[in-house]
Amino acid sequence: MKTKVITSILVLIIITPMILAFGNSKTLYFNEDDEEIFYYFPLKDKVEFELLNKTQIIILDEIYEAKEGVDLDIFINGEEATYVSLKKNNYAKIDVNKDKKEDFEIQLIRILDNQTAKILFHKIGQNNTETNETNLEIITGETIGPKIEKTPNYIIGIAISLIIIISLLIIRQIYNSKKNKA
Repeated sequence: MKTKVITSILVLIIITPMILAFGNSKTLYFNEDDEEIFYYFPLKDKVEFELLNKTQIIILDEIYEAKEGVDLDIFINGEEATYVSLKKNNYAKIDVNKDKKEDFEIQLIRILDNQTAKILFHKIGQNNTETNETNLEIITGETIGPKIEKTPNYIIGIAISLIIIISLLIIRQIYNSKKNKA
């Protein structure tokens, strides 16, 4: 009975950090064209929204408070991630359907702390042809240049958890063998 309680506590201690390592998910709803939504985006959280009848996903990967910048993982139409670095007041414009017209814009407004950034999500109206060419990065989902592979943070957490489990099993085995000798 005592070993079951200890095992249950150890499993909870190991699983809790893995669960907490994953961020939350927030869905944004745009009611009309040319609508803006300000969102306080926590680190590692995911934002989803419908645009042109497809789900778009953006994950806040890193916050650089000293540099006043963030790294975003943007999944256009559920395809492979596009990695974008944004500095304060810079824009990333997204062309979802690859028609050379921007459909969506993301702007870093400010960094609140090293865990949260205020970001503007702007659905560009179909009739809006005005373009601000300064501080602009257009994202079409097409790969330009070498592809950068990132190691997901959760793999490190799983590896550490496995090492802890194996260590605890070894300690338990040593404890049981000493107990049986006595």
